Amino acid sequence: MKGIKIISFEGLNRSGKGTQLNLARKFLENNIQNVIVVRGDGSREGIGNHKYFDPQSVWWRKWQSNKNKTVQDWDNAYLVLNKEIENELKKFRHKYDNGFFLMDRCYISRWFVERQRNKNTSFDDIINRTKIFPNKYFVLDAPKEILLSRQSDDNPKKAQFRRHVVEQWYDLWQDTLYRVQERLGNSIIRLDATLSKYEINQIVLKNIEIYK
Repeated sequence: MKGIKIISFEGLNRSGKGTQLNLARKFLENNIQNVIVVRGDGSREGIGNHKYFDPQSVWWRKWQSNKNKTVQDWDNAYLVLNKEIENELKKFRHKYDNGFFLMDRCYISRWFVERQRNKNTSFDDIINRTKIFPNKYFVLDAPKEILLSRQSDDNPKKAQFRRHVVEQWYDLWQDTLYRVQERLGNSIIRLDATLSKYEINQIVLKNIEIYK
């Protein structure tokens, strides 16, 4: 394998996106591959995991302390995070001649979020804001009823938010994927999220062409 491969994992809450990303990461690391994971949409709290370049700066700490965030605050956070991810990719490419740059969501998810506010938001407006275009996009796909059945109450506030997203925006997510696939074609791999996590993982590994 030559060069850096950028791989994005997409999906609604409880589709198994995070599970598949972590299985891929572990496999790549165990096979002596250079690999890094970044979380690519929204804002994070900085969990201190060295595999995730979560924001830790003074700017982010101040932003996180704001309990009354506006839509504009969230949009600004996305722009800041997007720039930080671009810098991490530059550093990764400078350090390694080859490897895997794994993203937990990318601009596809961002378009979905912005379409919740304005369904006519242009896809081109979204991609013009980023310099990172994955080689492969893995989309974990499951029926609405399955996603709702997987919502846990480990954190009631988060569980309520997850249910709201699935219940209110499932059809918009499917429409977003349809429109994106028209543009990105075969680089999008839609995965049946009702399969076992190991069956899905085998499909992922086959499609990232690790041995080529």
